[in-house]
Amino acid sequence: MTAAFLLDTSFLISLVDDSRPRHAVARQYFEHALQQGAPLHVSTLALAEFAIKQTVTDLPLRAFRIEPFNIRHAIKSGELCALLMPTRDAEDNRAIVRTDLGVVNH
Repeated sequence: MTAAFLLDTSFLISLVDDSRPRHAVARQYFEHALQQGAPLHVSTLALAEFAIKQTVTDLPLRAFRIEPFNIRHAIKSGELCALLMPTRDAEDNRAIVRTDLGVVNH
């Protein structure tokens, strides 16, 4: 069985930003995964976070399997978030849906 990887935003940033402390490690993992033929999955949520500061076309997109995040995923993530995460404070009943939770929900 071949390993597969689900990449988060921090990994993506470290992969392309050589000033980051973990850049070399990210490159090594990336190259090793490619050599082993391990699928590299990335969620559209992680890409959206990455796009806040840098264009996603700076990423090696052809090496990734892009995983969508649609309305079904949003509903399930909201339900899961309501069970697992507390609200921000007593006056604010809204809970923040963490993108990592949305990705795990896939």
